[in-house]
Amino acid sequence: MTINLPIELLETAQMKETEMPREIAIILYQKKRICWEKAAQLSRMTNDEFYQQFYIFLLRF
Repeated sequence: MTINLPIELLETAQMKETEMPREIAIILYQKKRICWEKAAQLSRMTNDEFYQQFYIFLLRF
């Protein structure tokens, strides 16, 4: 599936295009909507890369 988002959304969120899938994957994983492996796949990362990014994300809060 492809989702088209306006560039203004990324600009407003101050995000790069490559960051959006990771952010969505992290949120869905936190809400227990998808498993770890699917979150890594959605974020276009390996399981290890997603693990690192997930914990970096958690440390921000």
